Amino acid sequence: GWGVGQPSLITHNGNIFLFYTQGTASLTNTQCRQLLSGDLTSVQLSGPVAVRNMGGDFISNADFAVSGGQLYMTCDTHVNYAFPPGALNFISATQSVYVGNWDGTLSGLSGIGWSRVAAIGAGTTGHERNHNGCFVRDAYGNLASRAIYVSTADPVGDWNHNLWTYRFQVVGF
Repeated sequence: GWGVGQPSLITHNGNIFLFYTQGTASLTNTQCRQLLSGDLTSVQLSGPVAVRNMGGDFISNADFAVSGGQLYMTCDTHVNYAFPPGALNFISATQSVYVGNWDGTLSGLSGIGWSRVAAIGAGTTGHERNHNGCFVRDAYGNLASRAIYVSTADPVGDWNHNLWTYRFQVVGF
């Protein structure tokens, strides 16, 4: 499994939310926990809530931002909309941007109806792999512009060599 990673932290209506990808040998999804104390020397977290998947696709490597009453999410897009069998050695070709109405609560994350507003792939960036995007946002997690940074890569050999072709590119949506 992948483990836990890709954290994203936002503040909304005075509440702090920590999003992260959790991957095991049989399931990958994105979880969220709310920080329950304002004292950062003694942080207390709520239990995890899974962020609602869209159309059967699992959410991984996601970043989040808020704007008004909407939550924006950018994440890897999975062609087969299912957890891949065997070794976890794939990198997404497309980075998607979604938006959904959010009531600002932890429990509200499981009911968001996501709408895809952008698909960033080779036609957009000129690169075959487009993944691990992050929003341009302010210190509180508010959407600062309609742009994301995307990790891009191109195949240059086997799996290990492709890891060294990464670069970042800013893309509007």
